[in-house]
Amino acid sequence: MKRFVLPLLSFCLLCGCTATRYAEIDGRRCAMITEKEEEELVDQARLIIKRIKSRLTPAEKRLIETRKPETDFVYSADRSGRATVRWVLPEREVNVVFEGEFLGSHMTSTLYTRDKAPAVLDFSRPPPGWRKGGNTAPSPNNESRRKF
Repeated sequence: MKRFVLPLLSFCLLCGCTATRYAEIDGRRCAMITEKEEEELVDQARLIIKRIKSRLTPAEKRLIETRKPETDFVYSADRSGRATVRWVLPEREVNVVFEGEFLGSHMTSTLYTRDKAPAVLDFSRPPPGWRKGGNTAPSPNNESRRKF
């Protein structure tokens, strides 16, 4: 009897430690991806950024390789929905959005880059010669048309 109970007890303990995580969506439970699968999704996002020709500089691509991104998951069913992997760089924000079954054959991905807005707007006085109706400073074309 001990031979049967001890292996069964250890099996139950091991299975309990690796339990699936669940998210509550509209009153129903949906299985979430594991941390290892989340890391695989981040690796796929990095691979997409490497492969797609984008405006990112080599220095920005190196930052993406070394920095840990922000991740956001919105589940719609078991292990599927919308995942956003985001890196905030000094000059721009880089987002890779995955939709569908995560790490499945029907998963789609989209890369978005957005330049950061300037931190300070210039509210200084306008240069001399500027009026509300438009720039009244003389241009080379206007000067050449003058009659003397």
